[in-house]
Amino acid sequence: VLVNNAGILIGEYERTMMVNFFAPYLLTRLLLPRLLASPDGRVVNVSSLSHYYSTLTASNVDERRVGGGWPAYYDSKLAGVLLTYRLQREAVGGVGLGSDGLRVYAVDPGIVHTRITKTLPPLVDYVYDKTMFLLLRPAREGAAGVLRAAGAPDIGPGGKYLKDGKIDRSSARSHDVQR
Repeated sequence: VLVNNAGILIGEYERTMMVNFFAPYLLTRLLLPRLLASPDGRVVNVSSLSHYYSTLTASNVDERRVGGGWPAYYDSKLAGVLLTYRLQREAVGGVGLGSDGLRVYAVDPGIVHTRITKTLPPLVDYVYDKTMFLLLRPAREGAAGVLRAAGAPDIGPGGKYLKDGKIDRSSARSHDVQR
């Protein structure tokens, strides 16, 4: 089982995409032979509701690079959901991986109190850390859906998006294979 759970929010588009998407993508590709050799290999890409807010397309990626912050985070999470669907299509023979055993899931853990703001200015981070725990779910609750995708035998075939441990529908953009 590989769980890709990268999520940082920083001012630079490239760094956010590097940590949140490209590093997990590379790690997944490097570990893919072992995952495919397993009778029940799984990849769990931790996503976010924020992938719904991404406007990333193949034709606008260069202009999006001028920004950062939340739009970069949104784009990185959409890219992770797109990767989930792509890997699952490849795993069932679409592009030659040919493994019926590999299951790939994207999981939205909900709005969880994490240390995602630690790279923001100290005052913002402090206020977030000291107040948001009142509004957000604890990390332990957010992890439950991730753990379900990682190990539950009854979760079904891969290529699914889960929210709160249940199969749900991801954004329309995440189903656009042209992205």
